[in-house]
Amino acid sequence: MAQIPRGFSTLAEAARTLEKPLNIIGAVVDYMQPKRGRGTDWMLTVKLRDLSNIDADPLTVRIFRRFETDLPSIKAAGGILVVRRIKFDTKFGLIGILARGPDAAAFYFDASSIPAPAFKAPIQSGGSMPHKAIAGQYPTMDEQLYVIALKDALPDLPPSAAPSLSLANLTPSLPTVQQAKSAGTGGLTNTDKFSLVKDLSTDVFRDILGELVKFIETPHNGAMDLYISDYTENSLLYRHPEPTELGEEYTRDHYDLGYIDRPKRQWQGPFGCLTIAVQAFPPHSIWARDNLKEGDMVFLRNVRLKLSRDNFLEGKLHQDLQRPDQVDIRKPYRDDERVQAVRQRRSEYLEQREASAAQQKPTEEAPLSKKAKKRRDKRLREEAAKGKAPKSEAGANATASGPESKVVATASSVNTHIRCKYPEVQLSTLHDLIHTDRTNKSPGGVTYTLPFINQKRRVRVRVKDFDPPNLEDFCCSNDDPAYNPGGRKKGQAPWEFCFLLLLEDASVAKELNPNPAQLPVYVAQDRAEYLLDMKAYDLKNGKHAKKALAKLREKLFILWGDLEEKKDPKTEQVVGEVTNMPFECIIAEYGLPQNEGTSEKVQKFAIMDTRIM
Repeated sequence: MAQIPRGFSTLAEAARTLEKPLNIIGAVVDYMQPKRGRGTDWMLTVKLRDLSNIDADPLTVRIFRRFETDLPSIKAAGGILVVRRIKFDTKFGLIGILARGPDAAAFYFDASSIPAPAFKAPIQSGGSMPHKAIAGQYPTMDEQLYVIALKDALPDLPPSAAPSLSLANLTPSLPTVQQAKSAGTGGLTNTDKFSLVKDLSTDVFRDILGELVKFIETPHNGAMDLYISDYTENSLLYRHPEPTELGEEYTRDHYDLGYIDRPKRQWQGPFGCLTIAVQAFPPHSIWARDNLKEGDMVFLRNVRLKLSRDNFLEGKLHQDLQRPDQVDIRKPYRDDERVQAVRQRRSEYLEQREASAAQQKPTEEAPLSKKAKKRRDKRLREEAAKGKAPKSEAGANATASGPESKVVATASSVNTHIRCKYPEVQLSTLHDLIHTDRTNKSPGGVTYTLPFINQKRRVRVRVKDFDPPNLEDFCCSNDDPAYNPGGRKKGQAPWEFCFLLLLEDASVAKELNPNPAQLPVYVAQDRAEYLLDMKAYDLKNGKHAKKALAKLREKLFILWGDLEEKKDPKTEQVVGEVTNMPFECIIAEYGLPQNEGTSEKVQKFAIMDTRIM
């Protein structure tokens, strides 16, 4: 049996120590699902044992949090709870309550996620077991090793080892009328209110968890329309048609000729009856606007479900009149089982669509003879040099303005694991972006060149190089004066991404343009976190630096293939031919102050609205 971590007390010692903050670790032998306390917080109640109180009464522990999603959903006894800074008193019996403050922490490890001692090597190497972080950031290695040892020492502890938790012996002050009303009406408990999209119906209140696929602000009342999908189907929902079902009247030519109005933005999916629209009102909409972005996983509590004027199922999230400041929208934890289930269903949905698209592709043409290939390649090179779109299968329907025509590769050659917003916008090229006309004429008739213009382009590119040469330097500290001379501001994260990618235009086949345009672009801050779908972290000295660095390397491999392997660490030069696929992304041009305290700005380019799936 491993030694209890330094600074921790056994449960027997904790039972004898009152009104003093302690650190404890115990196995859950009985529990109640989270419920509302007397105030606005949610309360989780568990009973704990370790080897020191195996023959005594288990210790009762209560943890209060503002939102239900901040508490673990315990399915069965046997999990382990780690708590730092808990106080025990006897005001309502011997009960421990998690203290407030930055040093307080609590982590719950489900029994199924705790390995046998023989498999603890990954933890000793800096890894982390799946867990629910109720408070605090990360459990330490010593805490996790003790969790493994305690679970192994108490493998057959029956749930009945402690008296069952009930409203009668834990909350005697609750009015009996309230208890009778709850029991007599057969009302839903908090856990009963959660529902998959496929099980939603009208005239009820439900909790919903899913991916935020789109949101629209409605300025007249401060509300926001949230479109949520957990990738389960419900026939009561509005059916979003496939792009192929829109018909010929919605093709680009009709938009360009002005025959029909261009839609504000085409629906990006998922298609079918998989998405519910929820209208959130303040304060929920205010929090959503400041904290959410498309692609986030979100949890909505107490959504009222009803039929719209068009007879489709929709949701409303109104202000809580009893608690007007309460926000019922949260980001769930990534290790939440429900989040993992949504991600799995999304992957299956995308795989099905890709398989369906592959089946619908037209059959390939018969192979050309060598002479025919030479004639075709010669014609394509001539058309590309003249800036014309080719008339063959290799072309796109765009007209170019420079030596790089807007000839795009076939869709099958594009990396489908990298996606950007605005797929309905026509592809541009790096050449057109770089050579945008930036001249302007003053009211006095003087023509001058602007240092930059604010614009965004959707382009098809591939990564040719990166800087800094070591991935460990891709995250920078806002406390480092060399990186952030002004110092970290209030609310600013301690670490943020900041690195450069050298992009090469991939809209034209190599044989048509052997010297494609190249452009260095920044990948930084929130735009980098959106691209990588991960938070910035201390990749050198952080507690979980190895794990974070491995995840970053895995993400970047999807982006740039074997580029890192081909880069010589001594010369910092790329050696040999890099194997990677083109991808589509959004590049923004903007201006930044050249020096601190000056108004003069310089031109910059950055990737945005693009994500590695």
